[in-house]
Amino acid sequence: MIDKATRNKLKAKANELSDICVTDGEKFAKCYDDMYNSGEFNCGECFIIARLADLYTAIKQGIIDKTDGAKQQSEIFKIIELEE
Repeated sequence: MIDKATRNKLKAKANELSDICVTDGEKFAKCYDDMYNSGEFNCGECFIIARLADLYTAIKQGIIDKTDGAKQQSEIFKIIELEE
């Protein structure tokens, strides 16, 4: 089970990466690699961050509305918690 502090940390990092993705897709790849290689997050957490960053980017670009985005975010965490 992912505790609230970890969940908030993952969402904050995903939001940071999605801001980069919206402005510069190439920089996003480097920032993601740097995050992955830093050791700050484990492999599973990096997967969650990547999924959330993709979702947040779609919301920021207007591809997905915020209501659907909130539902999808909830589903991402449910799936991860089932796999633990």
